[in-house]
Amino acid sequence: MGEYDPVMKSIFHDIGVILLQKFLDSQIISLEVIPMEIPVIQDRKTDYLVKASIRSKESAEEGNDEEVLVHFEFQSFNHHQMAIRMLNYLSHVFFRHGVQDVIQIVIYFGRDPLDMTDNLHFHNAFTELHYRYTITDLSTYDANDFLSDNDPRAFVLAVLARTPDPRHVVREVLTRLKTKVPESTRSRYLLTLDVLAQLRPDLSGIIEEEVERLGLAVELERTISYRRGLEKGRLEGKREGIIKILKLRFNLDADQIGRVQQVLASITDLSKLDELEDLALTAMTFTDFMTRLTL
Repeated sequence: MGEYDPVMKSIFHDIGVILLQKFLDSQIISLEVIPMEIPVIQDRKTDYLVKASIRSKESAEEGNDEEVLVHFEFQSFNHHQMAIRMLNYLSHVFFRHGVQDVIQIVIYFGRDPLDMTDNLHFHNAFTELHYRYTITDLSTYDANDFLSDNDPRAFVLAVLARTPDPRHVVREVLTRLKTKVPESTRSRYLLTLDVLAQLRPDLSGIIEEEVERLGLAVELERTISYRRGLEKGRLEGKREGIIKILKLRFNLDADQIGRVQQVLASITDLSKLDELEDLALTAMTFTDFMTRLTL
């Protein structure tokens, strides 16, 4: 995930049941979140791994429920190695939980058009691989699909969905937040809207105007200040993670660590730091990492 991962991850975790029902078109009987860490050298966690007990709409009787592992990843930018990452996650799910049915879905909500492959294939006389997972772009869904839900964790996402009248959607979401959501929890969803505005620059002006019109500007300003603090902590954590990986892989001395820290300190784009984290994992040598770091 990219620059606004902490907020989006929290929101998507909250609406896991809603998303599963949309994708599986089944009734979710129970849902158990499963913590899943990839080995420390990779310093990664899956975004959302759950054990779901589902019941098809054709079978309403108990006893016919199916248990399945569902792995969600939430992506705010196009990652050119997403298929390899997802296959890597799948191998570790199998290693930890055994080979079984696993549904893998990447939820894309970035500002750029979706441009990631959903498969990986190769074969030769000795090895053969045919792998596919699902990528879905929230911008391809009708905004009314989210607006029809009374849960703010769902309807706030309507601003990312397809609509001929974005201002109407923004106004509807903000009006519901103001009239239906207690002030004590409203800031959470205003923060989400502010984040989504960054993902959709075409909406930022509309959201700002409608926030002002509905008298929510002061609350939004408080949430923006909070977000800035969140981003600062996220940047620092990502830089420390890259240093940790490099130290584990290449046994860096103090001078080498200092050189990396100096360059990383100048990078304030979390998506760029995400790419450098992947580079830290895949570079053949420290010199290779530094050469590409300073390009």
